[in-house]
Amino acid sequence: MLSALWDGTVGGLFSNEDTVEQEQGQEGRQFNQQQERGQTPGEKGGAEVQQPGTVQTEALRAIWDAGPGLQGGSSTGGGSSTATSTTAPPGTGQAWEGSGSQTRQSSSGKTAFDYEDPEERQERRVAEAKDNFAKAKLLQSRIETIGEAQEYCEALVHKQLERAEEQKPEMNAPIYGDMQARKAIATLLPDEMIRELFLRTTKKKEAWPRLRSLFGVPPYNFLRPEDAGMVRAAGIASGRVNMTYERAGETAAYSQFGTGHLVDSYLREYRIVPVVAVSVSDNLPCDIESMGPSSHVYMNVRVPKRSREEKIILLKDATKRRAVVFPQVGEELTVQYSDALRQVWGTKANNRNITRVVVKSMVPRSATGSTAAVVAVKV
Repeated sequence: MLSALWDGTVGGLFSNEDTVEQEQGQEGRQFNQQQERGQTPGEKGGAEVQQPGTVQTEALRAIWDAGPGLQGGSSTGGGSSTATSTTAPPGTGQAWEGSGSQTRQSSSGKTAFDYEDPEERQERRVAEAKDNFAKAKLLQSRIETIGEAQEYCEALVHKQLERAEEQKPEMNAPIYGDMQARKAIATLLPDEMIRELFLRTTKKKEAWPRLRSLFGVPPYNFLRPEDAGMVRAAGIASGRVNMTYERAGETAAYSQFGTGHLVDSYLREYRIVPVVAVSVSDNLPCDIESMGPSSHVYMNVRVPKRSREEKIILLKDATKRRAVVFPQVGEELTVQYSDALRQVWGTKANNRNITRVVVKSMVPRSATGSTAAVVAVKV
């Protein structure tokens, strides 16, 4: 029987150590650091773009700038050469400058002409990620179906149990790699597959002290009411009584939302939720581009939490009011893949194509909640 202990906090997906990472404003903070390259498209009914520098603009700067940067990074180190700069061959992750016989070297010591073919680049990245099992495994895997995602997440859980066996951490205390596994599970797998992975994990007694770190705190919206008696909730988190909700398929609460698959221009997050039985050969639920026009898209939406003062400021501005309220029926949303999904899905999620959907229904989880169930149609 588990006993409740420490309220652990864990951190970033592929960082070198687990640090605390706040959920709210995650997309906004990342893109606020980027230089805005053009006008920010709003939703249908077009909001006027504000000038940079205001609190509202900094909080809501959209993510529709240029495509993803090269994963290998670029060399910007100084040098004596005065030659002009051009872009390196795709995939090299290096900047190159040349004038006559002079060629700038990257920080790794290679010149821009030491071109890596895709196979060499993949081998280098795997070698660099050897201490980060989740990242190394992702670089070696191709995740396009639910079955492939299931195998990947199962491997991460197995690795974390091995690490716990070696390190002997305190019960419920997080260790390196826990957040990487937890985010991958919540992002890639539909609820039914998360439930199956959870049930398999709980069959191992040595995994009981790791449930909180790998799956979060109960109640779990991915479990069914009949699963309530499998483990005592208070053993996972102090003060928790219920492992499940009273009804299956409950809209996820803010803390159980997981990671958003999509984000709109008001930084609201959307998690695509299958409403029919899925199989291991199906495409990932988050693969919205595989859906045809007029397809119905079932989602949970989460509005980022903000301070009361910031909410008041945004509500007073008609062009930014949507940032603090749920999308309304008839509203057209422009969405694209979130950064969190790009990190755990790989190449396919790295395009920044915009998808448009029209909201057909919206049901808040509660009168004061920050999540809701949304049905939309792809246009």
